[in-house]
Amino acid sequence: MKNLKFNTKEHNLFFTGDSHYNHKNIIKGTTVWKDIENTRNFDTIENMNNMIIDEINNKIGQNDILFHLGDWSFGHPSNVKWFRTKIHCKNIYLLIGNHDNNIRKNKDNIQSLFSSVQDYMEIRIDNIRIILMHYPIHSWAGKNKGSIHLFGHTHSKYGGSGKSLDVGIDNYFKLFGSYSPFSYKEIQELIENKFNKL
Repeated sequence: MKNLKFNTKEHNLFFTGDSHYNHKNIIKGTTVWKDIENTRNFDTIENMNNMIIDEINNKIGQNDILFHLGDWSFGHPSNVKWFRTKIHCKNIYLLIGNHDNNIRKNKDNIQSLFSSVQDYMEIRIDNIRIILMHYPIHSWAGKNKGSIHLFGHTHSKYGGSGKSLDVGIDNYFKLFGSYSPFSYKEIQELIENKFNKL
C-alpha cells in the first residue's frame, strides 16, 4: 500500500491497540492466570467489551480515522466481526498483532471489515513520518530524522526508545485512567514532554 498522507486540519486521527476483545484471561474476574496483577479490573468479559466499545465510540466520530495496532479480539472469527460492527468509525486501519490469527488467515473474508490489514505501515501526518507496527522496534526508518514509532504489544511495560510510544489501551489507562484510544494530539504532547525531560 502506498504511504498515506494526512493533515491535522482535515483529519481527526486516533491510535490504539491491544483491545483483546472477548479475552477472558486478561480480566481479573475471569482469569486463570497466576499473575493477577497483570489483568484488567473487570468482573466479566461483557463489562470489559462494553467499556472498550464505549471508549472508542465516545471519542471517535464516524468519519474520523483509527489505527489499531494489533490484538484486536480473541476466539472465534465472529468476535472480530462483532467487535467491528459495534464501532461507529468507518475508517479503521489494522496492524496485525500476535493474537490476530483469524484476521491474518482472512477467515470468512474478515479483512474486508477494515480499511487495510498489514504487518507494518508508514504514514505521514503533517509531513511527519510515522512508523506503525504491533511490536516495538529499537530502530526504525527515519529515527534520527524525527520520525515517530507507535506500537502496542507491551501492555504499558515498555516505555519505548527515542520518539516511540505504546499506544495500547493499557498504556492509556496507566497514563490517563481510562481505556481510551490516543488522539494524535495526545501522542505529540507525550513525546514532546518525554524529550523535554531528557
